[in-house]
Amino acid sequence: MRLPLTVAMDGSETAAAAAHWAGAMAEASGDVVRLLHVRPRLDQSPGPVRSRQLDIELQAMNEMARTADQLRRTHPGLSVDTAVEEGGVANVLCRAADRVGTLVLGTRGAGPAALVLGSVALAVASRSDSPVVLVPPGAAETPLDREVVVGVDLKGDGGPVLTYGFEQAKRLGVGLRAVHVWRPPTPLSAAVHVGAEPHRLEGKDRVLSTELAAVQAFFSDVEAVSQEIRGVPTQELPPITDKASLLVLGRRRARPRPAVLGPVVPVVVGRAACPIAVVPHQ
Repeated sequence: MRLPLTVAMDGSETAAAAAHWAGAMAEASGDVVRLLHVRPRLDQSPGPVRSRQLDIELQAMNEMARTADQLRRTHPGLSVDTAVEEGGVANVLCRAADRVGTLVLGTRGAGPAALVLGSVALAVASRSDSPVVLVPPGAAETPLDREVVVGVDLKGDGGPVLTYGFEQAKRLGVGLRAVHVWRPPTPLSAAVHVGAEPHRLEGKDRVLSTELAAVQAFFSDVEAVSQEIRGVPTQELPPITDKASLLVLGRRRARPRPAVLGPVVPVVVGRAACPIAVVPHQ
């Protein structure tokens, strides 16, 4: 991950947990941490609403300061700073992600008057041009000495996704597992393609081991293995996260159409036991 690891803060417990995961990750990888709070524009709000929002803002700012102090005490020597920006939440966070390289978000946030990171996190992950790490509830305590798992879609450009996974594995000093989940063919397609390999049945002319070897050549000090699983990604990927430090998934850029995550990422985020990095690719 490029410097710094920026964590979206909204005063919620899930945001604080995401910050503590980022602190542990930064200490292990030599990065720094920035805590970022986005303050909505309040100039046009009615008086009572504005007053309530100001109270929530004060609570969020105090919580961000407390979290920064906790990170400094827990990880002596770790560089931690805080920042506040104003504007639309998703827009500000997307800009922050594009500036810093990796943005970390909890997947649930505070109430409706503050950041609702559950929905905002998925919106940012679907639009950002840079990697976004989503930290589900309970995943912040994931041990970092476990392997990094990369979900590879052989229909797309897996290079950026694998490269990001290798970078994280190298920083943590762990191995990498590249996983491709392929759907079983329908009876009709199986009859037409009798004897064909799984990737041929899906119209692919690349195999997972070839894709992995092409990127591993640049990370010879990282041990890596490949694994092909027959099944459905939303069912097969969540159990793998039980023994992973990080799951890396790709998200296709869909410009000029509105960017969407597709069905896999939201479902896996809701079931994963470790943080998930969403990496955009062509």
